[in-house]
Amino acid sequence: MVYNLSVNGLEVAATFDEKDIEGFYLPLLRLLTRMKESRKDKLIVFLAAPPGCGKTTLSYFLQHLSDSHDDLIPLQAAGIDGFMYKKDVIKDMTLEVDGKTEPLAIYKGCPESFNVDALRNKLKAIKSGNITWPLYSRQIHDSVDDVITIDRDIVLIEGNYLLYNEGNWKDIHEYCDLSLFIHNDAAKLAERLINRKKMGGSSNSEAVTHYETSDKRNVETVMNHHYDPDIDVVLDGSSITAITSKVEL
Repeated sequence: MVYNLSVNGLEVAATFDEKDIEGFYLPLLRLLTRMKESRKDKLIVFLAAPPGCGKTTLSYFLQHLSDSHDDLIPLQAAGIDGFMYKKDVIKDMTLEVDGKTEPLAIYKGCPESFNVDALRNKLKAIKSGNITWPLYSRQIHDSVDDVITIDRDIVLIEGNYLLYNEGNWKDIHEYCDLSLFIHNDAAKLAERLINRKKMGGSSNSEAVTHYETSDKRNVETVMNHHYDPDIDVVLDGSSITAITSKVEL
């Protein structure tokens, strides 16, 4: 079934299988509702996945589902891309890659291009009350501060590196109450990421070069260096093919 969603201000038509909705997405939301009902503070859920997996669209779809069912506590979706350093900061940063010092701008989107301390402080603040949250604008290709207000009782935060187990990211997973990780086929991710770059105006050769230089590296980082999640989901395209869960849905 096709759903028209508003994702960071853009209208997106997304397809979700009804059997996945009834078999996983709604049971997940019911679990989150039960978890929230047993506590006073906000419930924080992490949705981690490699680039190109559709995690942002999925997070807003789950928000839409939670808004559409009276038996569910509505959740709020928010991404971490707004915590990337701004362009005028990244342009002066460098990164060690294969023994060479490279401009960080070439690898924008890698773990080092995020202000993890700022993210950590916001995650701490969520529990104490309503806060503002940044977004990443695809129009200006830069982070914008204080765009939305986090004011719902269940907050679903999505991002590539939320379960990353290295560097200054390795304690971030401790700020969530439930974690999900989404797997997808590497070849499908490559196709999506290359097409995404072409839709942004890049030529095919430019898009492929960007994937080989940057996106592929980030995909491999996310897939190979993460903590075990509470719920692990395998997708074939947008359809669920396997679920491993430490909690009862």
